[in-house]
Amino acid sequence: MEIFLLTMALLVMIGASNVIQRLIPFVPVPIIQIGLGIAAAYMPVRASCAVRAGAVFRAVHRAAAVQ
Repeated sequence: MEIFLLTMALLVMIGASNVIQRLIPFVPVPIIQIGLGIAAAYMPVRASCAVRAGAVFRAVHRAAAVQ
């Protein structure tokens, strides 16, 4: 469920960057997305939504082992 919520949050941020780009057309979209990413990094999150690095490492390791 955490991965789903993280994916949805990233999709919302992409949508927000497109809306901001229409309001401020002279700023490139990647700059807006970087700014939103920095803002999201400083937002407080619940402990249940945080993705643990060890879990991500194990998932990537398993995926690499299958191939």
